[in-house]
Amino acid sequence: SSSAHVWIGSPSSPLFGNLVASFPHANKYDSSPLPTTSHLLGGTSTDETLSLQMASRVTIKTGWPILLSCSYEPDMKDEGGGLALKIVEKEIVRIIEDVKARK
Repeated sequence: SSSAHVWIGSPSSPLFGNLVASFPHANKYDSSPLPTTSHLLGGTSTDETLSLQMASRVTIKTGWPILLSCSYEPDMKDEGGGLALKIVEKEIVRIIEDVKARK
């Protein structure tokens, strides 16, 4: 099995503000396909919420355990901020799927 460590932030301000972990659901016979997620280190509540949600979705889509840090705080009133994170998440999934295909 494989896993991924993902950092999302700005190169001009490289902060490692939080760390969350997301693991695929262990019991394939359980009706809940939701992964187990946990906040491991630091960050603000906004960072933590964004990171937990994104790590969970990436784990669901890829089946891989994910360690994720998101130091990007978009203005959620601005659709561009939320859209940027959706694009980043889609690209993370694409990269992981490419890596999986090469194995």
